[in-house]
Amino acid sequence: MNQITKTISIAPDKPNVEVFGDITLMATAPYDQTSVTILVEPDIGDYQENADQGETKVRQVMQTQGHDISLKLDVSKKQKITVDNKDYEVELVSVNKRAGGGDDFEIKVSLL
Repeated sequence: MNQITKTISIAPDKPNVEVFGDITLMATAPYDQTSVTILVEPDIGDYQENADQGETKVRQVMQTQGHDISLKLDVSKKQKITVDNKDYEVELVSVNKRAGGGDDFEIKVSLL
């Protein structure tokens, strides 16, 4: 993986988790039109909502592991991280409002 660019959304109809090659990133609060908090390597687990009822829904839930970084478009849009002894650069490329509500965060990850 040299460079991967994907969009992570914080919206009711989209997952806030994306896999970038060998690493997983999750967008989380706090965030706004110029910044976002990214959880690096979150421990994701599935659980069934309303499993004891007729309508079962499967949702993802974040566990408390991983570490977070804060990316801001104006002053700190790039940060270096290390995962499994590999160095990466994570960059916030853009932030866009979604028409149906929520925000899209375009994230670029580069292997250094």
